[in-house]
Amino acid sequence: IIRENFEKVKRSMKYECGEAVFVCADWRHGLRSINDQVDIVLSDPPYANDSVMAKDMLASLDLQSVVHDTSLLVLEHMTVSRMPESSFWECLKEKRCHPTTFSFFKTR
Repeated sequence: IIRENFEKVKRSMKYECGEAVFVCADWRHGLRSINDQVDIVLSDPPYANDSVMAKDMLASLDLQSVVHDTSLLVLEHMTVSRMPESSFWECLKEKRCHPTTFSFFKTR
């Protein structure tokens, strides 16, 4: 669905919105396939352990190595799961769509 929606956005913007690469994999494995810096990271971890995975992602030096100073990280998680503090990432906004929340982070 994400790929299809991106194609719709590209068509509506007359293909002036850049390129996208979609990596559908465990985030640790997905990072290994990235050879460049990324603008947006979308993460939809399994709900059973989303707070553990979020903590690992927010602390990951591997993730930090593929982002730049204007990159965004969007983490989807259960609303009851609190996102941990990070010295690298700053939480800009949380959008609650019960029972899910999307947390938007930027680099500090």
